[in-house]
Amino acid sequence: MAHAKELSQTVDQLKACLPDGFHVIDIGCGYALSRAVLKDSSFEFRSYHGFDVNESMLWFARQIDGDGKFVNSLDQIPIFHEHVLVIINHVFGQESVAQSDLIAWVDKLVFNCRAGFTLLSIEICGFAPANR
Repeated sequence: MAHAKELSQTVDQLKACLPDGFHVIDIGCGYALSRAVLKDSSFEFRSYHGFDVNESMLWFARQIDGDGKFVNSLDQIPIFHEHVLVIINHVFGQESVAQSDLIAWVDKLVFNCRAGFTLLSIEICGFAPANR
């Protein structure tokens, strides 16, 4: 629950920076805790797209929240013509995430987020990836 509290505080600070009617891409969405926090914060977002490579987590997310779109490939994310909030959840430093994955994700985000995006990276407190 510490993650939810920390994200909630960060989201409150982001409200002043984000335009109305933005979209959300949640990389490393897990069971979609970020979506729940955004909904509770009264943010008005147009759509939510959760991405995770773990199919079990995506299945769980779909059971909890039928409104979101949960995918295992960023190739399944549509092109957006409005601003996007990109949330990266505990991804950097994971052994299963290679530098080539990160490069591919950035390329995909730049291509798909035509009006630009705001990046919010949520990492373990004090974690500094030495290999990135």
